[in-house]
Amino acid sequence: MSKTAFFIVLVMNFVLPAFNVLAEARAPQLVIAGFIEALQKNDTDYINTYVDLEKIKNQPGHSYTIESLRDLFARVDASKIECSITAYDKKMAIVSVRMNKPISLDFELQHQSFSQGKSMDNKIKNADYYKIIGIHLPKYSLINESAWSRPSHSLSAKLVFECENSPSRAKIIHPKVLLCNDSHVPIKFIQCVYDAGEFSIKIPDGNVVEKYSGPRSGPQGAQIVVISPSEIFEFDAYDYGYGFNTDTSTYVFNTHSFQAILKPGRYVVDYSLIMDTKRIKKMLQRYDWLKSSTRSIWTGTISIPTVEILLH
Repeated sequence: MSKTAFFIVLVMNFVLPAFNVLAEARAPQLVIAGFIEALQKNDTDYINTYVDLEKIKNQPGHSYTIESLRDLFARVDASKIECSITAYDKKMAIVSVRMNKPISLDFELQHQSFSQGKSMDNKIKNADYYKIIGIHLPKYSLINESAWSRPSHSLSAKLVFECENSPSRAKIIHPKVLLCNDSHVPIKFIQCVYDAGEFSIKIPDGNVVEKYSGPRSGPQGAQIVVISPSEIFEFDAYDYGYGFNTDTSTYVFNTHSFQAILKPGRYVVDYSLIMDTKRIKKMLQRYDWLKSSTRSIWTGTISIPTVEILLH
């Protein structure tokens, strides 16, 4: 897959019927934006009209109270949210909407329609709008991504940070490394969670986040991949061997080079990938089943542009 193809985003277009409706209820995204503003302004009339708080409070998995919803959206600018419709249940009149930015959440909205009686000109007035009936954490959500690095020996890279959400344990940050072959010939790359690059995490004032050192168990795993010209190869630098944390209010960042328990906040991540002949030789000795020569494996140094991640 080329870089051009990677950046193509397919958006599902959903056309709503032309009802005589309130302006803020014409599109699900506007209902969501209005809900966020109502939470911040404590507009209970809007919330009671456009949100089924009882259903959201009692939904399976991760439920929300009005207080937890206010905390969740306290720093969200409703004018800058980005949403896309992911599904439409015609029978139940339910639209599924994914909020992609600034945080990732899945919303369910159900179409409401009822008669408001007769107007001054003796015509029936109908009220048609969407009501939020569910708010869910997606299994995986995008946190942020870096820009592409400069090529090193025809290989460039970028980082994509995804969050694995769970109601029963800490959220897991998956730093995914994307490698693009910018040459016209295939490139061999040795990939292993033990040699997935060097990470460093700081808070905005420049202080490095404190690392923790825990026991590791489980296989290391290693493979040699062939990256074709213009192809993008992706691997997850998260190391499952360090286990989980049960505190649901925290985030786990576990790579072989850096392990940390992070609280909600803003962080800056630096990353570099260094593969020289000496390191490649040690890796091939450690993973003797790969049976390859050092000459055919990519070597180089890649530094990813600094990327900021915001954890809610």
